[in-house]
Amino acid sequence: MAIGSVREQTHEDWELFVVADGAPPEAFAEIERAVQNDPRIRVFRFPKGERHGEAWRHEALQQATGEAVCYLSDDDFWFPDHLEHMRPMLERADFAHTRQTIVWPSYEVSGPLNDIADASTRERMLHSKFNYFGPSVSGHRLDTYRRLPQGWTPAPADLWSDLHMWRKWITAEGMRFQSSFAVTTVHLPRSLRPGLDQRDALLENVFWREAFRDTDMRQALRDVMMGGDEKFSLSLVLVRAHALRTEREAKANAALATMRKTQDGLGNELRAMQNTATWRYTKPLRELWARVRRRG
Repeated sequence: MAIGSVREQTHEDWELFVVADGAPPEAFAEIERAVQNDPRIRVFRFPKGERHGEAWRHEALQQATGEAVCYLSDDDFWFPDHLEHMRPMLERADFAHTRQTIVWPSYEVSGPLNDIADASTRERMLHSKFNYFGPSVSGHRLDTYRRLPQGWTPAPADLWSDLHMWRKWITAEGMRFQSSFAVTTVHLPRSLRPGLDQRDALLENVFWREAFRDTDMRQALRDVMMGGDEKFSLSLVLVRAHALRTEREAKANAALATMRKTQDGLGNELRAMQNTATWRYTKPLRELWARVRRRG
């Protein structure tokens, strides 16, 4: 499902690398079905690497040719405008991210409001075990990644893989950072769903992706998340989506009523004109013009 959300991006100039870190045969077969011979998608099949296969990410990036790199975990999905948000940020910054948006099993949603452009945030990430976003909301320029002293590598056992990589960006000299509080992804962390098997995880991903395929649902989520960084019930999102849909339908009905009123007015004007002496006198000219048009 992650691959499908890439295909639906409004920014269509992309190349997708699928890094299969020790994927079992049935999972790899599912990847191949999802790819469907799309020439924009390349699949890298590696044996199971250390930790989360970070070294394979680095190896795949050696073959990348684009200007920027964005990441997407297999249990997350992007909204259609994710790359549209990331592209301008990565024209101004070396490393950027949108808002980490977590859907909880309790049917709640939350997202932190930290800013990596704030030096105090970076200091906290560097000197304590603090991280507030994962790969699926992040991106960086490819040229600056290649200038880092070290790219993706397996993290120490007591450190998260993503924070291990973010620290390499933070400690590199001259890096420009930017954050956006725009909600452009949905994160369904497996760590909050212990015991959930692969099939049920896929079904949950499908459920939420279909729910947020609706434009009113996406806008409602964004509106609700503007309220802060605490947890919000997804019932608030449903209520807001219903209000947006009702408002949009009311505007459409009002526009239709205005159009019908305009048509009625034009019809009345035409009938009034047809009753004038001028209309009767010019009838031969209109008939002549009609014959000329038919011959032409």
